[in-house]
Amino acid sequence: MMMVPSSSSSTWYVSIDDWYSKHVHESQYLLQVLKCTNVECCCSTRSSLRYLLPDWFLLPPIKIKQTSNGFVVSEPCTNDGIYIELLARLSLKLVPKIKDFIQIPYDWFCPSIHNKLIKRVCNESGLYHNSNTTKTLPAVYNLRELYLVELVSYYVY
Repeated sequence: MMMVPSSSSSTWYVSIDDWYSKHVHESQYLLQVLKCTNVECCCSTRSSLRYLLPDWFLLPPIKIKQTSNGFVVSEPCTNDGIYIELLARLSLKLVPKIKDFIQIPYDWFCPSIHNKLIKRVCNESGLYHNSNTTKTLPAVYNLRELYLVELVSYYVY
């Protein structure tokens, strides 16, 4: 990611798509914004979260059920199984079988959202957008870019 100073020294221009894809994961009910490891972009982290979470972001919640063959991931939109806690999910290393997606959308097991996921996930990046407007409306991107420039300016100085 390249950041270029503007004419005023407190504002930086960043590629919104690059910054957003590296720092933000969103879902219907959760927005995660994390620092990256690039010290020119973000200051160093103060927690050890990166050692716990392999992709740095919280893993999507999944439902599992016990069968005669052990634990398996339940099918979405069913009443089978139970949601498991994060540490149990990390230790079991169960991965849902998904098709039509690069990575599992955070709301994969949310029944009220499941049928909308195909429209909300970018085919190129695999990033989930909590509404279609964040994928398509330039006005929303302009507002995000303005906000992110100010946010980056705040953390750089």
